Amino acid sequence: MYARIVPIIPIIIMVFIIAPDANASLTADLKSGILPNIATDTGNALINSGIYPKAFFDDTLYGNAAGGVRREAIVFHEAYFGADLDMNRIAGLSGTIVRFAVDSRFGGNPQGVNDMAGSGVSYFHGSGPNNQTRLTQLEIEEHLADDRLRVSVGRMQLSSFFATSRYYCLFQLGMCANLNPMTWSSNSDAPFWPVSVWAGEMTVIPRRNTYLRFGGEESNSTQYYNGGFPWGDGWSLHGASGAHVMIEAGYETADSSRLPGRYDVGAYEDTSPVGNFRYDANGGRIAFTHDAGRMQSGQNGIYAQFEQTVWHPRRGQQLLTLLGGLVFDTSGHSLQKNYFLLGFIWEGLFPGHRHDFLAFKATEHHLNRNATDYLDDEIMASGRSGRMSTHEQTLEADYSIRLVAGVRLTPFAAFIFHPDQQVYTITQPNPKITHSFSGGLQLSFSLGEAAGLTPFGLSRPY
Repeated sequence: MYARIVPIIPIIIMVFIIAPDANASLTADLKSGILPNIATDTGNALINSGIYPKAFFDDTLYGNAAGGVRREAIVFHEAYFGADLDMNRIAGLSGTIVRFAVDSRFGGNPQGVNDMAGSGVSYFHGSGPNNQTRLTQLEIEEHLADDRLRVSVGRMQLSSFFATSRYYCLFQLGMCANLNPMTWSSNSDAPFWPVSVWAGEMTVIPRRNTYLRFGGEESNSTQYYNGGFPWGDGWSLHGASGAHVMIEAGYETADSSRLPGRYDVGAYEDTSPVGNFRYDANGGRIAFTHDAGRMQSGQNGIYAQFEQTVWHPRRGQQLLTLLGGLVFDTSGHSLQKNYFLLGFIWEGLFPGHRHDFLAFKATEHHLNRNATDYLDDEIMASGRSGRMSTHEQTLEADYSIRLVAGVRLTPFAAFIFHPDQQVYTITQPNPKITHSFSGGLQLSFSLGEAAGLTPFGLSRPY
């Protein structure tokens, strides 16, 4: 199946490159939706009453074509829907917003797709690890002191607030919501989007275009597998192992700037105890003793990220933005010792396609030596030979085509060098697996754009 579809991808791209007039006629105006007028009228009526609906749906074909652990192609689906409630219009509560959202994932492999390429760091953000519907947001947001102080509390995930960017979810592998979701979750005991836990966040805006953000959430990795929609321990603190706290400071130029940019630094700490990857409480190697890992104190780290538009012709429609970031583990206990990202987003690459974009990123991961030594021990214990690399690199390219308002087609491809095989479903690590080439095709639908609805925006971009 995958072999039959892969050759179609460059053909699709070429059709849209050489026929810009057809595409331009379909994408003449972002404000004109494709849904019937009744959908737009209904949506605007809800907005006028203070209810801002939000929803998207996507179908994704993904396959591992070469290298990796196994060759397979799967199709899976994701649906997200909810609403933001402007309580000023609804109940006269100025500066109060209630946000609600549900995320549903189904199809494909219930355990996810990491065991196809053999890489834990290239987690496919739209799949697994199990198919179910989850409460993603149920939070109250307050805007105080002339919007210089914002406070949010409720069921949510702080990956939506910290170490994030509007560009990250344009990529398919290894990134969505966070600078590096693998670091965010495996270097703490906190689940990442779309899993919600009890959390709170406060943003202080001392002067124009600067902010200081604080947050804390329960560390509860059991929610990742058992939470689902909030019943049956979905609301309780059962399974919580500690607290995940973080701080971030940043600067962002105004949206009106011709070359906008954003820069921030942050730090996090998780108080949950963490097991040693290689050694048990008696100093024995776990691969041979099969005992639990020796418990150590919590995990912490620092991060920094940037995004900067470097090219935007005054009369042109192209926009080239560079982005990058890094994460350093400062505890010595985490799976990822450090992580580096560099990439770009090129909007309007071809004439007549100002709403299309090319996204590219390269990443470098340095893994905890105890974690890779554990896999070496597993190889030795099974009578084989070889060693796993402590470094892993990835390359990804996506080209997103705006077919009509609210509908996009995105072919993508990724190279992974030295897949880490730090995946719970891989019981026999193979040191001979040195690379993986994977990719696929995504078709997505966004309700707001398709119906030409105004999103519930903030008075400031951060």
